[in-house]
Amino acid sequence: MPAKRMAGSRLPVVRFCAAFTRSVRSVVSITEDAVMIQYAPHVYSDPLRIALLEALLGRLVERERVVLVLQSGNRVAGTVSARPSLQHFFDHNEQSGVNATVRLDDLGCCSQQHVVWLDSICEVLRAPRDAA
Repeated sequence: MPAKRMAGSRLPVVRFCAAFTRSVRSVVSITEDAVMIQYAPHVYSDPLRIALLEALLGRLVERERVVLVLQSGNRVAGTVSARPSLQHFFDHNEQSGVNATVRLDDLGCCSQQHVVWLDSICEVLRAPRDAA
């Protein structure tokens, strides 16, 4: 049953937000340090693919030393600096979906960081404690 409008009341907030969202072409998140546009090379809305991404998230524990095997065949070794989480992004076609980034502190040079898109990871391996 639709909600009743009281005389003189404004449009429901949901309708206003939908109209506002359509008028804004890019979604921007403002942080204290910078403005970050929420775009990703690939986004996913399929429940099966999202479940696979969540399974990878479960293997990326904060402060854990890992070696990431990427789809390109490259390997990236480092310490997970913060546990990643799925976030909503838009792709280049303005399609909405989820993805995540993983930030690793390099094992050999602690001042160097690697940022890897979650969907580019094939496998997460535990790095030995003496790896550098």
